Amino acid sequence: MDYTFDISLYGHLTKDIVINNFSQTFTLGAMANVWECLTSVNPTLSINLEPVALGSALILVDEKNSSRVSKPNMNQILKPDINTDITSKWSHILYLNQLPNLEFIKNLSNISKYISADISSGGKIPYEYLKYIDFLFISEEDLNIPLKELCNKTKGWVILHYPNGSTTSNGKKTIKCNNKIIKNLNVLGAGDIFASNFINQMLKTTSIKESLELSHTLTYKALKQKNDEKKV
Repeated sequence: MDYTFDISLYGHLTKDIVINNFSQTFTLGAMANVWECLTSVNPTLSINLEPVALGSALILVDEKNSSRVSKPNMNQILKPDINTDITSKWSHILYLNQLPNLEFIKNLSNISKYISADISSGGKIPYEYLKYIDFLFISEEDLNIPLKELCNKTKGWVILHYPNGSTTSNGKKTIKCNNKIIKNLNVLGAGDIFASNFINQMLKTTSIKESLELSHTLTYKALKQKNDEKKV
């Protein structure tokens, strides 16, 4: 199949209100984070943006413990008709468990080679749609059933990530990656950066283990660079 785009992004585009040590800043989040990272690591990628919902989020950053918490209001404006006619090598869905209408996912399997999605904090995981997902990104804090059970519900691989690494499994094979935990780091957007790096690497190599290991390294470097730039 000839694809029109390398990647199509579906899901949320948010206005983020970020509180860091009582200092307040405003930025675009969700889809914007993934787009920014993808265009940074590989400017040659052709990317199709299909926002499904517009919303906002209040985010508190704790640099000392390299963590963050958020209070989202994701679905303030919903798009009634979602375009699934444009072919892409890879379709990525942001915040799968926050979208009220997921019927469009059924059509993505006809126009994309791979479909990935991530899970955000809050909201019920839509298990009935996981049979369409080749790669599911979820953080340890959002996992509320055994990993093996989640793998059995997912078409492909579940990528469970946490501060010191990740565990990736399809229920039969498991890949573990370990990271050193770094303190005093603003980790805002880390999940989106990690997913972006993984997608970019998979489009190049198709080696899951290699893509995971490199994505962890590149994600830390990107976060470290952002933190260093803010201190200048």
